[in-house]
Amino acid sequence: MPTKKLLLVCTTLLLAGCAPRATMQAQNPQTQNLLRDLKAEGCCKKDFAPSAALIEKYNLRQDGKTFYASGFLYVSPQTKPADVERHGAMVGTQAGNIWTVQIPVQNLGRVLKTKGVSNFEVGQRVQTREVSVRGQAVGNQQ
Repeated sequence: MPTKKLLLVCTTLLLAGCAPRATMQAQNPQTQNLLRDLKAEGCCKKDFAPSAALIEKYNLRQDGKTFYASGFLYVSPQTKPADVERHGAMVGTQAGNIWTVQIPVQNLGRVLKTKGVSNFEVGQRVQTREVSVRGQAVGNQQ
């Protein structure tokens, strides 16, 4: 009986290692959606331009003919900016293992497969809200 359990554990670990690397690393649902939507629109074409809906949905930025996804890249301490910059990414602020980046959408999969990259979280558009505090009590007033 213990032999069967050991075989099951070894098989499970082996199969987990066979999963596509980009899928394992793109754990963020928003990033998985972006990858799926880019593939559906044919992002592998040479002169790819995402639809207006995709640009709006993921807040993509255009520079010339290149479209960029902005967000947070989670990396290991050994990862160097040059490791992702070779794929056209632009690294901004580096705060420990979290970097702000802009990644060409056509190279997003390559960046996710870079050694030391564990996740990419697509940036969200900042929305402001007006909050009225008039007429609300502040603190303990008696």
